[in-house]
Amino acid sequence: MTGPDESFADRPDRRFRKTEEDSEGLTRVPRRWPAEPWAEFDEPAEFRPRRFRENDDANHLRLLSIFHFVAAGLIALFATLPVIHVVIGIAMVSGRLPPSGGSAPPPPGFGWMFVIFGSAFILFGWTLAICLFIAGRCLKRRRRYLFCLVVAGAACVFQPIGLLLGVFTFIVLLRPSVKSLFGQDAGPAVETRA
Repeated sequence: MTGPDESFADRPDRRFRKTEEDSEGLTRVPRRWPAEPWAEFDEPAEFRPRRFRENDDANHLRLLSIFHFVAAGLIALFATLPVIHVVIGIAMVSGRLPPSGGSAPPPPGFGWMFVIFGSAFILFGWTLAICLFIAGRCLKRRRRYLFCLVVAGAACVFQPIGLLLGVFTFIVLLRPSVKSLFGQDAGPAVETRA
């Protein structure tokens, strides 16, 4: 054995160990490396210890909440674009849109279509953005499970960002372990008889 005053450089045979068969000489014993910390994640989730599953679920919920905030901002930004249509529609209705090439101005009904559809798209987009923001906060706090599911379904309308976010939200929220994090009952166990 090496003492506290000896260093590894002074005893190069330290990585050798005496075995029971040969107590007189030193035999080389292969070094055992510790198990890699990520090796236990190679098995399916249902066979992992519960503490690792809960940690994964917490990380997935945290990431989903962040993505909900980002998607809410992007959807609010893109939902603002039809303001141009609303302004053009108001100009058509008020008669301030100059006719092109000496033709008659467009009828007011055409302008009202621009105003109504543009306003409806803005209202729907901003409402969804606000709901996504609230759902992101609810995911972070693990509250309002059903509201988060409904908003995930509504987010699927805005493609491709909303669709991806909605599908991944469904995948994560429908796990029984995530339902238990929200305080929801995972449902009764289903027995199958052969």
